[in-house]
Amino acid sequence: MNSRDLTAYVAQIADDAERRFGTDFVSAWHDAYAREAALDLWLTQPGISVAVADQVWRLVRGELRRRSPLGDHRNGHGAPSPEVLRSGV
Repeated sequence: MNSRDLTAYVAQIADDAERRFGTDFVSAWHDAYAREAALDLWLTQPGISVAVADQVWRLVRGELRRRSPLGDHRNGHGAPSPEVLRSGV
């Protein structure tokens, strides 16, 4: 799965989750839907590793939080990523 396909898949799953559960906030339903989509990708697509499925799940969660009207700052999700913290920036 190349970068463009991955981006399109993440956007599709985020759109589906918003249609099913609304856009008011990112809920446990959104997270569960993102997990199911990542698991489904891993189970149905040959060559998709667990690492790629995990990346899909994280990207969908991030996309849903980015789209949330409450913003990423809810529950500390706007905090710097671990990579930024390790780099000392």
